[in-house]
Amino acid sequence: MLGRRVSPLVAVVFVGLALLGCFETVSAECPHFAAWLSQPSDANLASSATAFATFDLSTDRKRATVSLHLDPGASLQSEPTKVALYKRSASGPVGTELMDLPRGSCAHLTQCSLDNVELLVHGNVELIDAALSSQLYIGIRTVANPNDELRAYFEPSNCYDAFLMSSGSQLRRGYAAVIVKAGAVSTSAAVRIRFAGDVSRRLSSPVVNAALSVNGNPGVYQNFGSPPLHFVGAPEMSRALIDAVTSGSGRVNVSTSAHPAGELFGDLAAAQPCQHVTLKSESLFSIARSYGTDWLSVWSLNSGNPDVRRQLHPVMYAHPYKISAGETIASVGRRFALMDHELYALNPLLVNATGFSAEDIICVVPNWKQSRDRMGRRVCSA
Repeated sequence: MLGRRVSPLVAVVFVGLALLGCFETVSAECPHFAAWLSQPSDANLASSATAFATFDLSTDRKRATVSLHLDPGASLQSEPTKVALYKRSASGPVGTELMDLPRGSCAHLTQCSLDNVELLVHGNVELIDAALSSQLYIGIRTVANPNDELRAYFEPSNCYDAFLMSSGSQLRRGYAAVIVKAGAVSTSAAVRIRFAGDVSRRLSSPVVNAALSVNGNPGVYQNFGSPPLHFVGAPEMSRALIDAVTSGSGRVNVSTSAHPAGELFGDLAAAQPCQHVTLKSESLFSIARSYGTDWLSVWSLNSGNPDVRRQLHPVMYAHPYKISAGETIASVGRRFALMDHELYALNPLLVNATGFSAEDIICVVPNWKQSRDRMGRRVCSA
């Protein structure tokens, strides 16, 4: 039987999502939370600007990375001064974290320093707890609107992904992650696309556009321009297109100057839990270290030569485990011989000891020598 080494290492991206007692997994390339920023409902502004932000927790849940992208082509009412993260309460903002912006750098959004900016939240327990309880807000503050010109709260990211290939080929040349929001009133999406760096996978000519479409109905689509390396949001999308993505009939199309009708294609599906996508040449050792486990356990979940490094390749780094009625973090930990902090490292957004429900899926890497079956018997003899 395989042994196992666990150390509480910090990584930026993980699977696992829990809000208000509901636990849901997302793939390693999808952020934990997402926010579509727009004008606050209590403000009377002429601004038409929008923005998209993501929020990711570290394994120890003491740090977070926030990425922010302002949509080009629209203007704020006045110059941005700060990005604010806070929990809203009856007595006002709580746990506020601010980042000052250089004066004169954001007069126009197309030349704005806010584009794809990343903020790091270090040890701000109130903000991290706010994210876990779906009460974390992000706001863009301007000279004319110091109480936020754009604002939204972070919510669970509903993520879909696809590997991008040329027609008639099985060679993976790109990877797309799509976050969708299907509200009662509005529907939105955000897209990020990564490409392989090796020569054999390079495209024939420069990329000119990435689009979401309905498989079999190319007349329903949404263009995103040059494929973004960071998530770029479309605040308003057709209900038919969002429904296609969530039902498994959505498609990503990447066009190049030599192939304006599309050079790469990929059919979207719900992101797989406990899966890491190798966006560069990564080893099983480096992947295992990122998730606090060992390369032998990772290799046992995947086929092929463990010494071969691959790009754009899905790697399972933990076992997806479906929760049964009555199970808790403590009982799951006893069964697989995992301590609480080890479960949190693999599923950093578990809220508390009862932070999931029956049929939810979490990620586990058992300590085989100490694991037990449902009857409490050791799986491996001493």
